[in-house]
This record gives sequence, C-alpha cells and structure tokens, in this order.
Amino acid sequence: MSNPQCKLFTQAEIAVYVGVPVGPGENAAGGAGCSWHDSDYEASATVTVVPPNYFPEPKLVKGFKRLPDVGNKGWVAPDDGWSAGALVQDVAIVVGISGKTSTEASVVKLLQAVIKRRTK
Repeated sequence: MSNPQCKLFTQAEIAVYVGVPVGPGENAAGGAGCSWHDSDYEASATVTVVPPNYFPEPKLVKGFKRLPDVGNKGWVAPDDGWSAGALVQDVAIVVGISGKTSTEASVVKLLQAVIKRRTK
C-alpha cells in the first residue's frame, strides 16, 4: 500500500493503542489517512494528515481539552471514542480511536507517536 500513514505503524503497534487485535491498514479520508479495525468493526484507529487549512478544532465538544505540549494547537476530545489533533510543521495531524477500550491517554499517545515518526 502506498499510503504513507499506513506505513507509520504495524498492526501489532496499532493494536496496543486500540486494545484489541486489528487488521491491516486501509485507505481512509480519501487517501489522506489510514484506518485499522478489528474483525467486527467495533474498534479502530485512524491516522489522518491533511493541509493545515483543514485542521479541525472541535472546541464546542464537551470534554475538549488543549494539549499544550503536543504540536501547535494540540487538542483531545471525546468522539465515538477519542480524537486528538495538532498542527506540526506544515500539516495537520488528526488521530482517532474508537471502541470500548479507547481512552483519552491512548489517543494522546498515538498522536505523539505519529508526530515523532513523521519527523524522523
């Protein structure tokens, strides 16, 4: 698969964040992202990288919080699980984890890992 976001993590690495085994990464968000999900589609993780003008900031969502130490304008919010995002260099990175095992801490760790791996 040529999607660069799908190459950032192995299935086993994503499974640690999601809390259950997942299948291979698949194109998401029109090719701007990658999604991994379990066999029942009940738990998943998504990594999306888009131009900064597409950066979502769900400030009105109850539970929205700033992450001052994660990228620029970093945030985390509940969203059918959890989502987190940040502006980093010339892109916007948004990640999400859904399912019963998703946590705020795991989605923040996933965002931090994406930032670290993209800046290598």
